[in-house]
Amino acid sequence: MNNKDEFKINNRVEIEWEDGYYRSIIQDVNEDTIYINIPANKGKYLPLNHNDKVTVFYFHGEKIFKFRTIVTGRKIDKILLIALKKPQKMNRIQRRNFVRISLILNTYAALIDTKRDLKEICYANKCNTEFDFFDADIVDISGGGLKLSTKKDIDFGEEIIVNIPFEKENMAIKGKIIRKQNEKEKYIYGVKFLDIDVLTREKIIKFIFYKMRKQVHRL
Repeated sequence: MNNKDEFKINNRVEIEWEDGYYRSIIQDVNEDTIYINIPANKGKYLPLNHNDKVTVFYFHGEKIFKFRTIVTGRKIDKILLIALKKPQKMNRIQRRNFVRISLILNTYAALIDTKRDLKEICYANKCNTEFDFFDADIVDISGGGLKLSTKKDIDFGEEIIVNIPFEKENMAIKGKIIRKQNEKEKYIYGVKFLDIDVLTREKIIKFIFYKMRKQVHRL
């Protein structure tokens, strides 16, 4: 990151948490600290505490940066602010990969052995019947992962295979459970894609933009 990409007041940040992404705005910056207002997601606030470790996405113009940091404290300046330690380095990510859409896609998934190759499990849109597939709904998807809703109880860190039903084909994607939330009679999982090639990611991103255009046309 060069000086032009330094943290700016009023720029947006998003905090990645167990149950999703929480938006906030940079309110103040000094030599070693970034101050943000309390992050929120659909009216729900994220009360970060001292020494919490967080993954942050920083939006600067057309650029998006990702970094890990810790919460160093709080202060009150008319409103309550959360203090984040400035990172020593940030990674720039492709904006296309970050675009995500909320939707409902009925699908199925299965727990897998981490040592098994994807082609051993699903090939040519056909999946090996030795695996115990369960019903699920994709409720959010991006080029880097998805959010899955199901009654199946899965441990944090487990690897799964998920079927993504495109308009004209199905695609099996390998993923890892990185977030878990118990919601009434179902679980909501954050799934990070694993071993995904460029062509597959591009198919997913094109699918996302296609769905976004359809949603706009319905308005």
